[in-house]
Amino acid sequence: MRTPRMSRQSIAPRLLLSLTLALSLLFATASSVFADGHEGTLPATGGTIEFASGVTVKTPDGASSSDVTVTYTALEGDDVPGDAPEGMQLGSLVFTLDTGGAVFTQLAEVTVPFTDEDQAAAAGGRADNVTVLSWEPVSGTWIDTFALLDIINNTLTVSSTTLGTYAVVVTLPADGAPTPTPEITMTPDVPVEPTPPPTGGFGVSNSLMMGLLLMGALFLMGGGYVLVRNRNR
Repeated sequence: MRTPRMSRQSIAPRLLLSLTLALSLLFATASSVFADGHEGTLPATGGTIEFASGVTVKTPDGASSSDVTVTYTALEGDDVPGDAPEGMQLGSLVFTLDTGGAVFTQLAEVTVPFTDEDQAAAAGGRADNVTVLSWEPVSGTWIDTFALLDIINNTLTVSSTTLGTYAVVVTLPADGAPTPTPEITMTPDVPVEPTPPPTGGFGVSNSLMMGLLLMGALFLMGGGYVLVRNRNR
């Protein structure tokens, strides 16, 4: 019986189909994680944009009815809309995310990285004293975003249906100066001398010795008694 073999003519279409599917999957993945220096597009099916600063914007499927272009603008000097609240200072990033007026129907996640310098300047050198605030143009103040802290990746994540101006902000120590990290001094182990037992009275060894002496005396007395008795016979 002959084993059926696939001809080159039948293999070629299958290889072409597999290659087409692989390229389609590659392009679909690339579009869902589209990154550019200062501008990116979020498709209506959801996706993630990562900007050069490390800031990312992520939306779920159906968060918008059409593609949304997000523009990232770093703010410095006079471009910063306002000072940090009392007891705080602005950190390493102040920026604006502009959607051109588009509003999401589901929560978009904005993930903001912070630096080791931000944490060192915070009270106690603690990461939980670093946060992200959002600028409220109506009141002209920075407001809390209730950002979620990720101490492993040094990031803060904000969830909102609208994007705007954000700033990394650190809470300062009470004296306004960074709290130095305490140095841990290792103390060498000191050998402990064993404490001798208290003296006086009879110890265990003395009792044992007295018992052995008494038993020896009894054996001697018994042996002497047997010897005298045998002689008298």
